[in-house]
Amino acid sequence: VSNWYQPGPEKTKETTSLPPGKTKCQKKHVGADASFTYKRVLPDGSTEERVFTSHYKPLPRICLKGVKKEEKKDEEEDKKEKNNKKTTQKVNTSSSF
Repeated sequence: VSNWYQPGPEKTKETTSLPPGKTKCQKKHVGADASFTYKRVLPDGSTEERVFTSHYKPLPRICLKGVKKEEKKDEEEDKKEKNNKKTTQKVNTSSSF
């Protein structure tokens, strides 16, 4: 195992699938690069080696926090409104042929 990667800051997501005020969290996990060498002896006596490598992403502690359905809906509407403002562009419909 080599190249250890520390997880980022804790993340909290609001959800209506939990009772309001209840919090459920998963543990954080450190990431790393890992490898091992697989060796085989062939019938003719020669050897064959393959190196297998894996990358494991770090995962921060992620918590779900229960909120009332109305609170969640208001937040989603705010996000949609912000996105609409970002994506709305002025379009020139006049033609100059």
